[in-house]
Amino acid sequence: LNSNYELPHLIKNKDDILQFEHLKSIPNFTGNFAISKKILLIDKNFSKDKNLRNKIILIESADPGYDWIFGKKLSGLVTMFGGANSHMAIRANELGIPSVIGAGDQFYDFWIKYNFLSIDCSKKKVEVLS
Repeated sequence: LNSNYELPHLIKNKDDILQFEHLKSIPNFTGNFAISKKILLIDKNFSKDKNLRNKIILIESADPGYDWIFGKKLSGLVTMFGGANSHMAIRANELGIPSVIGAGDQFYDFWIKYNFLSIDCSKKKVEVLS
């Protein structure tokens, strides 16, 4: 029953559940160059034997338990949740992997519908290619 309802991320009082507006997120970009690659979604149905090499990986939220993805030669990383100081942002920056961390649900849900993305970290821009 609960999954049929959408609630705000922050509830301060009971009136907050009756009417609210999702705020547009401002993603954090790491790196300072551009890439255009095929995307691969990592979700609850993901099989770890899939090839991540040279792909932009999209994952909702990635704690240190997902550190294994960095050993798979990915080209880029996009997360729905997280911030500039999150574990994944720091690791991507250390390894020189362009990333969009904390894109928010509106951007993320739009991007996962496509096959290819272009990420330009220096311009803080993501484009859908197809």
